[in-house]
Amino acid sequence: MAGTALAAPTPPEWPAVDRLFFPGATASETRGQGMTSDGTHWIFSGTRSLETADAGFHTLKRRRHAIPPSLGRPSALSPIGLNHIGDIDYADGRLYVPLDSSHVDPATGKAYSHPVVAIYDAHTLRYTGHAYPLRPPHGTDDIASWIAVDPAKGEAYGIAYHDARELAVYDGADFTFRRYIPLSRPVDQAQGGKVRDGWIYFATDGRGKAIQRANIATGAVQTVASLDTGGDREIEGLCFQFTPNGMLLHVLSREDERPGSGNGGIALYRLATP
Repeated sequence: MAGTALAAPTPPEWPAVDRLFFPGATASETRGQGMTSDGTHWIFSGTRSLETADAGFHTLKRRRHAIPPSLGRPSALSPIGLNHIGDIDYADGRLYVPLDSSHVDPATGKAYSHPVVAIYDAHTLRYTGHAYPLRPPHGTDDIASWIAVDPAKGEAYGIAYHDARELAVYDGADFTFRRYIPLSRPVDQAQGGKVRDGWIYFATDGRGKAIQRANIATGAVQTVASLDTGGDREIEGLCFQFTPNGMLLHVLSREDERPGSGNGGIALYRLATP
């Protein structure tokens, strides 16, 4: 690990310009972890599912049991099997699906300690048979809440869940560890991550429900928005969209349709970028 990241000035806050709500248990199960796009369709991840939707968010295809038995049962990838999908990413017809287990491993006494990235066909939502363990040198404790890929650079990225102080860089082909990038300040409880224009963006569920970004070259961390607007919510994944009026950042949140209503589901906040 080399050097110390430099601090960066705080940019103007990105405002939320819209909020969509997908009500009910089905939305929570199938859209409650993450999202990405192939440029035409939306692709959502739930804890164990994958779903494709059209531009208007209408379901086109859904796999409720997207984790195949070969990954769900004990294997060389995980001695207790894999049962949890995080925030996904898309590139060149492939889905990059981060997997781990919510069960406690008796050998380690920890859950979320066997991180894996599995490759899926983005059209069929089926596992291709290729999966790679993540083994960064500073440990594997809860590092697969999401995976972000940059096909142009041939790299992938991830961080630890609690108070991450460094960004792990992986080879984009086989997910072997390349290096760490020190962060200028900790990023806590990131539940989603995506790369855009030299920055990696995080949707965090820690204090302030902050949307943050880190410069991949320098490690400088900035906060660009907050979704802490009252009420009980859990921030999840995120995804960019180019529109005729500019670029929007979409962020998923588990919450009630109205605070305290008891009508739970998934909210999708759309934030305008500068």
